[in-house]
Amino acid sequence: MRFLVIGATGYVGRNVVSVAVRAGHDVVAHVRPASANGDRAAAELVSDGARVIRTAWAPEAWYRYLEANPPDRIFLLLGTTAAKAKVAARTGAADASQASIDLGLTMLAIGTARAASPEAGFVYLSAFGASPTGNEYLRVRATVEAALVGGPNPFTVVRPSYITGSDRSESRPSERVGAVVVDSVCAVLRLVGARNRAATLASITGPELAKILVELAAGPLDRRVHELDDFRR
Repeated sequence: MRFLVIGATGYVGRNVVSVAVRAGHDVVAHVRPASANGDRAAAELVSDGARVIRTAWAPEAWYRYLEANPPDRIFLLLGTTAAKAKVAARTGAADASQASIDLGLTMLAIGTARAASPEAGFVYLSAFGASPTGNEYLRVRATVEAALVGGPNPFTVVRPSYITGSDRSESRPSERVGAVVVDSVCAVLRLVGARNRAATLASITGPELAKILVELAAGPLDRRVHELDDFRR
């Protein structure tokens, strides 16, 4: 299958590229043209076995690319953090808000793919607790989920809890602490028989999550929103 990975430079994206290449898929990794470390990231992705594109984030550019190179599956893995958004605002860098990247660019990709490559299926990385009434991070993911559910293309959504691991190059101490706390709670839940709840909430590493996403993408997409207990029986 031909996979297009949008958000390929992130923790999950890099792992998706690696897992998909090893599984024998034709992998195209998108690197944002304005990325500060774009050249280095592109070189690393090429070394992993992917082909790299740096298509500008403009509807006409994406339409042209997708029409000429229709993928079978599009991984929607874009995500920034509140901390990065604050830094960008303080330094006057390009808009790096969650509304701009996580929502705006993801919706641009969905819209242009529907028009230019209508047979493509979407694999979307959402988050546990996605809700229209949550914080901005969760509201954005609920909005994207609703767009996929209401659209014609096949899709699969996965809602993990904490995504962490020793192989993560970016330091996120608060997330790591949160994962440790949640995993401790999950250990207690298992002891009292609440195994499904523990499976939903427990943290997951990038390689583990990538394996789930790639395996889902390689099969028929089920138009469902999954939490991790669906894969941790």
